[in-house]
Amino acid sequence: KYQGLLYKYSGNIEFRITSKVLIEKLLSLGISLKNKTFHLSTPDSFYNDDCMKMYFRGIHDGDGNVKRSFNVKSKKWKGGEWRVLTASHTFIENLTNILNSKFSFNLKKRINSRANNKEYPEILTKSNQGKEILAWIYDGYEEFRLEDKYQKYLSVR
Repeated sequence: KYQGLLYKYSGNIEFRITSKVLIEKLLSLGISLKNKTFHLSTPDSFYNDDCMKMYFRGIHDGDGNVKRSFNVKSKKWKGGEWRVLTASHTFIENLTNILNSKFSFNLKKRINSRANNKEYPEILTKSNQGKEILAWIYDGYEEFRLEDKYQKYLSVR
């Protein structure tokens, strides 16, 4: 029901929250507006598996990708490494910790220095780990899938 202005640029849509009432409500829920970015504290409900799964699906849809390559001999797609690349070191460290505890992985934050000649933190899994994460985030809630990302996952599972 947002009634404010929408700003469109470079294929992105931005809206600006100016309502003091809405800002106060977000702050009361543990959402701060530092540096024009939402920073969400982890509510207890996040540890509900469905909430966590949908949170990671949103991360995958926004900043994640699945590596795949075509095997000419078998005529099948292979791969499955899962990657999330973003500008926030803390965000990547938190995601890494959550995934390590949920799946008993030993993921570590990596630095990708090839992206636009800048250094960005990322998570990059092995193929079997990526497939396990993707199987989990795509289990259920079919109406909330981005079809192109889901089809890429299906091509490597």
